[in-house]
Order: sequence, then structure tokens, then C-alpha cells
Amino acid sequence: MIKFLMKCFQKSDGSDFLQEDLSNCPVSKLCIILEHAMSYEGSSELHALALKSLVDISSRQPKLVSSRYVNRLLWLRTLLGHVDADAREATSRLLGITSSALSSTAALDLLSELTSTFDQNRPSRFENYHGLLCAIGYITAGCLKESYLILGYSRAGFLGG
Repeated sequence: MIKFLMKCFQKSDGSDFLQEDLSNCPVSKLCIILEHAMSYEGSSELHALALKSLVDISSRQPKLVSSRYVNRLLWLRTLLGHVDADAREATSRLLGITSSALSSTAALDLLSELTSTFDQNRPSRFENYHGLLCAIGYITAGCLKESYLILGYSRAGFLGG
């Protein structure tokens, strides 16, 4: 079903998927379907496909996706430790895309929170480290694009400042 819906989305020019009311437009409804595909009972492959589809949607509608998930960062962060590598990678990309909707202070705080996880002296699974490193990379790229790091790297303290 997800593959069919994504083919429909990719074949459209986007105008029939967007409306003035972004909370009720077809793209938002597609996002809801994809979110429901990531239920706890779903398979790893289904989760990865749904997350990759959200990344695909964000490549055409980045503002819609980033504004949709800016208040759901905690949910995205829980997916960074997913057992499926493709799901972790897609989650990291979504976090990077979503961070573009954050203020510079909030983006730097998020980056600082993620990097501080490495300072804790408790053992963690490989998947957690992999997801965190990927997310830090995508968020850092977004911050560099927006010049947040140049202005605030010493405040965040994770670049040796």
C-alpha cells in the first residue's frame, strides 16, 4: 500500500496534494498513514519503508514535513535506536530536515543534547550510537547551511569551544 501511495505522490505535480489548510491536505493525510505504519506491531521493513517514504515526501515538501515534526522531536529521537539500519538512517534524515524549522538556539540545544549522550558512562547498543551519529551529522549539516554553528559553536560546547 505504501509503495502504491508513494507512486501516486511521485506521479503528481504536487499541486493536487497541497491545499491552503496544511493540516487537512492530502500530504498530511499521507504522513498520518505512514506514521500509523510505524506502529509497534509493524515489521522492521515496514518501519523503514514508512520512514524512507517520509524522507521522500520531505524532498518535495520540506516545509510541510519539518513543521509537522518540529513538535515531535522526542518521538523521532526514540526511533534513532531502531533495529533496522535503514530506519535509523531515515529517522536521522528526518531529524535533520525537521531541525531546519527550529530556531538557531533550539537546533544547537538539540545537537548538544544528542552529543551529551556520548558523555554518559552507561553502555549502549550499537544501534543507538549509529542512530545518534547519523542524526548529529544531518543536524550539523543543516546548522552549517543555516550558519548556526558559526554563530553559536562555543555556546553549545561540542566543538571544543
